[in-house]
Amino acid sequence: MTGDTTVSLADYLADAPRNAARRAAQEADWDLKGAEDARQLLYEREVAWKYGALTARAINAYWRVDTLLRGQAQAGSPLAAVPTCLLAAVAAWAEGSGADAVAAEAARRRDAFQAPRARGVRVFARIRPAYDASRPEVVERAEASGVVLHDARLSRSNRTLRVRHHYFETDGVFAGAAPVVAAVVDPLLDRFLVRKRDAALLLFGQTGTGKTHTLREALDRLVDRHAGPVEVRFLELSGKKDCRDLLNDGAPVKLLSDADEKIHFVGATVRAATTAAELRGALEAGLRLRASEETERNAASSRSHAVVQVLAPDGRALTLVDLAGSERKWETMGMRSRAQNRESADINLSLMALKDCFRATHDGGRVPYRSSSLTRVLRTCFFDAEAVHLVATLSPSADDLIHSVYSVATACLMAPGLGDATRSTVATERPAAELSAGTGDPALEHPARWSADTTRAWLLTAERGKFNHVVLPAGTTAGDLLSVDAAGLGALFAGQGRAARDGHEGAMWVVGADTDAALAREITNALKREACKWRLDMRLVLAALLPAAALAVEEYVAMVPAAADVSATSKPTVEWLHLTYPADVSRAGDVTMELVNASANDAARAVLGNWSHLDLSIGGGGGAMLSAKTLGDQMFVLVEVKDVPEGAGGGCCADTLRVYEKDASAKDLDLDALLAETFGASVAWVHATHTFDAFLEENKAVVLLQVQYSDADIGGAKVNAIVKVDVAAGTAVDTKDGDAYWSIESKLGAETYDYNSTVYKMQYVNESFGADSEEWHGNGILKFDDAAGTTLLALTHRFYEEAFVVKDPWTYGAADGADAILQRFGTSPFASGDDNGDAPTYHHFGLPAHAREWTGGVHNVWYTASSKTTSGGLRGKESITMFINSIDGRAGSFVFEFELKLAPQENATAVSDAVFGGVAFAYAECHFKAQAMGGARVLGDGVYLVASGGGSGAVFQVIDTANSTNSKMVTYPGDSGSDTNLYDPYTRIVVD
Repeated sequence: MTGDTTVSLADYLADAPRNAARRAAQEADWDLKGAEDARQLLYEREVAWKYGALTARAINAYWRVDTLLRGQAQAGSPLAAVPTCLLAAVAAWAEGSGADAVAAEAARRRDAFQAPRARGVRVFARIRPAYDASRPEVVERAEASGVVLHDARLSRSNRTLRVRHHYFETDGVFAGAAPVVAAVVDPLLDRFLVRKRDAALLLFGQTGTGKTHTLREALDRLVDRHAGPVEVRFLELSGKKDCRDLLNDGAPVKLLSDADEKIHFVGATVRAATTAAELRGALEAGLRLRASEETERNAASSRSHAVVQVLAPDGRALTLVDLAGSERKWETMGMRSRAQNRESADINLSLMALKDCFRATHDGGRVPYRSSSLTRVLRTCFFDAEAVHLVATLSPSADDLIHSVYSVATACLMAPGLGDATRSTVATERPAAELSAGTGDPALEHPARWSADTTRAWLLTAERGKFNHVVLPAGTTAGDLLSVDAAGLGALFAGQGRAARDGHEGAMWVVGADTDAALAREITNALKREACKWRLDMRLVLAALLPAAALAVEEYVAMVPAAADVSATSKPTVEWLHLTYPADVSRAGDVTMELVNASANDAARAVLGNWSHLDLSIGGGGGAMLSAKTLGDQMFVLVEVKDVPEGAGGGCCADTLRVYEKDASAKDLDLDALLAETFGASVAWVHATHTFDAFLEENKAVVLLQVQYSDADIGGAKVNAIVKVDVAAGTAVDTKDGDAYWSIESKLGAETYDYNSTVYKMQYVNESFGADSEEWHGNGILKFDDAAGTTLLALTHRFYEEAFVVKDPWTYGAADGADAILQRFGTSPFASGDDNGDAPTYHHFGLPAHAREWTGGVHNVWYTASSKTTSGGLRGKESITMFINSIDGRAGSFVFEFELKLAPQENATAVSDAVFGGVAFAYAECHFKAQAMGGARVLGDGVYLVASGGGSGAVFQVIDTANSTNSKMVTYPGDSGSDTNLYDPYTRIVVD
């Protein structure tokens, strides 16, 4: 104490703002600065058990506020117009102390520029499943790569539960087996098996959080992908120098260094494995001999580091390390012997040495790898840290929270760019008295909804027991008391008292006190104060701020009939679907999709006007060639009203851009004439093809056309270019560098048979050149701005089975990087020689090297600024969605959603398919297989709307990543029925 005798003891104990300085000083005195012992851990567990329900409420409040701020950034959200400071104030009012800080931090993370991480160790977190579903989970995934740990502590006065919410940014967070294998293990195996380079997987975390389980999954995957003879070494490291051979009954092994600092394992057995069965046998033999000892956290705790090395004939190594438990000495309460304490100290010293080595690696300092036997074995990892993936395994239990925080914090320190700058902590507070009412829990509901038991329990403790002498008649609730004023309650006291006495019930309203109005007024006021303390659920706040319709999405989507042959389709009409679904929809079955019939209701007619059942044959043409777009009150459609140019082929030629108003009146823009003037006499023919993008620039309608033409420079082969058109002026717009059009072949093409030279260039030697050779068959284009503000184009190529991203050449010149590929997706074929008859090999861009080849083409692209898809670790990332006609050996067409992660060539240390790897992705399989065309866009969490393209039944289908059997499907109802081709689901109107 400070000697201030003017302050009462009650004031010292109260958590009031005026005592903030005193409390801060007291907390500082109690801070052990890392020198904790078992007493602290036991205290943490006691808090976790006793105040678990209150902690859960604080966690739920945190996520409600976080969701509110993320919703503010969504396109079309009514919250977008609300200032962040006002939302923070609403959060504080609704959720209590500290919620405004949660809102501010959520907004900061949401709006922060995510600079590309420096190359080096990649750190992932894996959250073990909870053992006790009744206990709150205090470690949770945030978006795709963040993890939040909720640390609940009681104030010194035991009056306030303070929850610190620790946020850490990683390279990915997982809570299941499949994502870990796909995102963490497969890239390492690709590096080792395909790229022929060293790779390492380190598993770090508290005992009992799943390190050995993850190791077994990785080893199973290795066995599944076994290719060729290898040798296996399996060691166990413990103490400072002890090393045992787990393939030779634990025989001792010496670690010796030669003049080149290379480590030699003297006495270690190396077991050859030429088959998958032999490899599995060697690995299982080593796992069985792991040293384990029962601890408080795990009945079979691994008290050593297990090191598995798989050696290829050329000397490269795949190293997998199951590190000993990272818990501090106070965690293993039953290990009290001197030897056990020494063992625990040695384990933590080796883990500290590992951290120091990786930090020195990315800081550019001297790497102290001689500090422990563990770091000596892993010496090569420190000089090629890009080859290392580290998985921090975490427990979701509050009992283990202190160790989970330590594990993820230490792991992040081992990677460049994941230190203090990417972590944050905010704190919220809740009165501990919310759980002090005994039989009832007043904090769970508003007082007006309390039961009679909860009301009686509240009376016993309210106002420091001021009303504990009051006895209520059976069944009386707080709602009953609040329904009358103080005078009425006083009268009720007297009346009920007389009735009780007259009935000889023996139950009185008041025992041992006068039944006057003063007591009734005090009870009424106390109840009103309790009602004011009630924290409103954020859903109630949102319901008050937003109309109910704002929580759902409503849109009309056009089924535009595509006419590949103008004579085959009679009276092609645009039909419409009405879709409604939750903004965060995660199941295909939760999407309502209905056909707008001929007798459309007033709401549909008000939205669609005369676009409903719009006949595309009026004015010439037999349907779209092949797609349409809406832009405000105008619909743009590519049509073919004349003959296809001789030699053009492809079946997808458009000579006219038709613009429909809502009253169905239309104007035509002659594209043949415009393109002939743009390209001049240097080409034999030129025509618009497949699809286009439409947008506004300076309030003027502009389109980007996919254009196919014959290129005399490569024997008249068919190639593609992009042309930008000012629709009102009817003229082409020059690129930033002054070109009339942007040629994909001349800007991105290369005539080469070198595999790696076709990573950042398109190969233009597809077996042969000539008039019949179609070197490019473009069928998707989209202009968008990414989160960094860069204007990009995404395009697809049917016969190359891929999509790619470049800078917009009308915004940037070649000097700004416009004529360079920034990202590729798919399995583009590579020809090793000109017309040599060899089957092509395939690039794998954004996919594992063992992925099946895409076949039949890739069509259309859709950009999402912040993906809601949880599968594959996409949530919160920018993404590109595309439609794949078929995949080798699979029955249906597919939708793939990839993380947008630009990789300019100037940033690549070595050029290979892997420069576009390491991206998150998810996919879903359709219930049909398209021969051509088709498109998809994302609706929510792994839910996609798909147009079936050609030859697949003329349907729109809603599918999801879980392959739900209750997906929705609607068939085109027009005159041509199921023979109609439906190019994409992008022609739509979103209802405000």
